[in-house]
Amino acid sequence: MPDHQKSPTNRQHISQEPTYQDGHGPDVIAESDQARSSRVEPEPSVVSRAVHVQEYPVRRTFSGANSDVWNEFLQYFENLAELNSWRPEKSRRVLLSTLRGQAETFAYGTPLVIQRDYDRLKRKMGDRFGHTAMKEKYIAEAKLRKRQPGESLRDFGQALEDLYRRAYPDNPDIVEENAIKAFLDKCGQSDDFRLAVKRTRPRTLQGAVINAMQEECLRVGEKELAKDKPVNRNVYEVAGGGNRMEMINNAGESPGRMSLVVK
Repeated sequence: MPDHQKSPTNRQHISQEPTYQDGHGPDVIAESDQARSSRVEPEPSVVSRAVHVQEYPVRRTFSGANSDVWNEFLQYFENLAELNSWRPEKSRRVLLSTLRGQAETFAYGTPLVIQRDYDRLKRKMGDRFGHTAMKEKYIAEAKLRKRQPGESLRDFGQALEDLYRRAYPDNPDIVEENAIKAFLDKCGQSDDFRLAVKRTRPRTLQGAVINAMQEECLRVGEKELAKDKPVNRNVYEVAGGGNRMEMINNAGESPGRMSLVVK
């Protein structure tokens, strides 16, 4: 019988099982697949938060006007730059974007070599708007400063101290001395009031403010008491003349002190 007519049962069966070149069996591959499937991938939002750290915003600007103080603004700005971990180049760009008015005009009017150097730009702005350049201005404002209508003694004293602190930022003793003198010279409308406060000889501005407040309260209280006291009038009729004389004892006067009024 020819070979091609032999029964299929006599043919050699070929194994269909897969072979593993690395020598590992199916159990090892199944374990590796399970490990990959159980791996936790980070969420996109977590990755985004890690990459994009939220910065503290700049909420102040500097214009060089009367209410702006360069040293105070620069301290605020550099604290913010440190919190946000800015490099000098970014600090320079952000600083330029915060300038307004005459400060902006001055900064952009400097040579480019200064505009592009953060440290040199700060020094140039300090020369123009710092306490050294504005010292005489602050002193003049403090000498001309008067207590405004409705302004409390505490606020008035604080305003004087702020002006002298801007003029002498590194000399607290000079600030205190000048602020006390200016306050005692202008704390009241009358010479009598100012003299009464000066007699207390305050050693600090806070002490001068407290003494002035006490004197003010005392005088207001005396006025209120004087309003509540009645005026005593003794009336005498003059026979035949038709005139009437009044002996008036004003509140607060001694009993023996009378005022004579003829009507």
